[in-house]
Amino acid sequence: GAIGDYLPSEAAFEVEHKLARTPMNVFLGKGKIPYASMADIGRQMRFAYENKLEVARRGMQAFEAAQNYTAHTMGERFYSLCLSLF
Repeated sequence: GAIGDYLPSEAAFEVEHKLARTPMNVFLGKGKIPYASMADIGRQMRFAYENKLEVARRGMQAFEAAQNYTAHTMGERFYSLCLSLF
């Protein structure tokens, strides 16, 4: 899944992206893959450089959100993903 599946938006640095069909050497061309906007990556990097306390705050929120995921819950998500692929 995408970062939004695991973290609230206020705990992450979302980057604009577009979805395109996967190449044949990735998942045999089935499905879609995100391609990040390089300009937006640069914008987020500049934001992080200029807002170090905000980066620390979001890092703490990400850490707290990660506590909700155990090997069991991740295994369940992986299993459901596998079922959806076949």
